Amino acid sequence: MTKVVAGSEVPVRRRARGSISRLPSGSLRVRVYVGVDPVSRRQRWLSETVKQGPTAAAQAEEVCRRLVERVQRSRCLRTDATLNELLDRHLVLLCCGEHTRESYEYTAARHIRPFLGRLRLSAVTPEQLDELYAGLLRCREHCSLRAKPGHSCRPLGSATVRKIHYLLGSAFRRAVRWGWIDRNPTYGATAPPPSLPEPLPPTPAEATRILAEAWRDPDLGPLVWVAMATGARRGELCALRWCHIDTVDGVMVIRSAIAQARRGLWEKDTKFHQRRHVALDPITCTILGTYHQERSRRAAVAGVVLSDDGFVFSPRTDARACWSPQELSRQYRRLVDRLGIRTSLHTFKAAARVRIPFGSTLRHRGDLGAGNQQVDAVDRAGGCDPAGDCCQRS
Repeated sequence: MTKVVAGSEVPVRRRARGSISRLPSGSLRVRVYVGVDPVSRRQRWLSETVKQGPTAAAQAEEVCRRLVERVQRSRCLRTDATLNELLDRHLVLLCCGEHTRESYEYTAARHIRPFLGRLRLSAVTPEQLDELYAGLLRCREHCSLRAKPGHSCRPLGSATVRKIHYLLGSAFRRAVRWGWIDRNPTYGATAPPPSLPEPLPPTPAEATRILAEAWRDPDLGPLVWVAMATGARRGELCALRWCHIDTVDGVMVIRSAIAQARRGLWEKDTKFHQRRHVALDPITCTILGTYHQERSRRAAVAGVVLSDDGFVFSPRTDARACWSPQELSRQYRRLVDRLGIRTSLHTFKAAARVRIPFGSTLRHRGDLGAGNQQVDAVDRAGGCDPAGDCCQRS
C-alpha cells in the first residue's frame, strides 16, 4: 500500500503495526503505532530514523521489527505524562490520612513540581533526583551556589528530604504498575541517611519556670503538667476524655487522637493504631482530680452537666468540644517564648525520660498489662505543691 506524503511523491510501506517512509533528505523513517495515551487520549507512535545508504532498507526493516517486538512485549511507555500529572493522580489515590495528604501536597508544590514537574516521566533520572536532594540539604530555598547578598542558606532536614524520596518512589512504583514507565528512577537515587533524634526537653530548672508560668492559667497548668508527666502527643492530649482517666488506680488510657487539616478537626486512631495504658504518679492523679472538681463547679454555675465523656482539656464549659492541636502548640509556644526557653510539646514524647520539678522523675511508657508500671518514687522535697496551688488559683 502506498501513501502520498504532503509536499512530495514518496511511497510509504505499511506493516501490521508500523510503516517505513522516505524523507525528503533521503533517510528512512520508521514509525510503529503504540496505542492511545491514557492521559492525553492522543495516538502515540515510536519512531526512528535510518540514514540513507546502500543498506538503509535492510536496516529500516530490522528497526521496524525491533520496535514492533518492543510494543508487543509492552516494554514501551504508554503515556507521555509529566511528573506533575503523575503526582496529581497519585495523591488522589494515595491511601493515607487527610493531614498526611496535605503534607505531601505542600512538599510536592514546594520542592518537586517547580523543578521536575514538567519533565516527562521517562526523562527523570537518578542523577536529577540526587542533585535535587543535594540542593535541598544545602538550602531549602533552592538557591544557587552563588547566593544573593544577605541570603543565609538553611538546609532542609534529612527527614523531610527522605519524605520527598519516599513520595517520589511510591508515585513511580504506581506508574510502573500502570505501564506508564518501565523503570523506577528512585531505585538509582540515594536518599540521605536518617538523622538521629536529638530531643531537647526542658531541664528541671526550666520545667519549674514553665510550670510556674503555666499555673497562671487554671486550664493551661494541668495540661502542661500532664504533657510533661505522660509524654502524650498533642493530638492525644486534645482527645483525652474524663472516662479515660482513673485517678484511684492511677491509670490513663490513650485511645485516640485529634487530627487537624484544612477541612477541620476529627478524631482518629493514635499514630501507631494501638491503645496505650499510661501509669500516673500520685501528684498527677491529685492534679487531675482537683481539675475535674473545678471543671464540674464551672459547669454547675453555667447550668450544664460535665459528663464523663467530656474532653479533659476543652474551651467549652460542658467539655463537648476539644482544643485543636495547633492551638495547643500556639499556647505553649507563647508560654515558653515569654520565658526565653527553646522547647516544644513534641520534645516530651521524644524524650525517654521527662524530669519534672520537685525531684520526681517519671517514666511515661508504662505497661500495666505486663505488670510493669515503671513509675519511680516521687520526692516532694522542695517547691510548692502544684495541686494545692491549683486549688488556690481556681
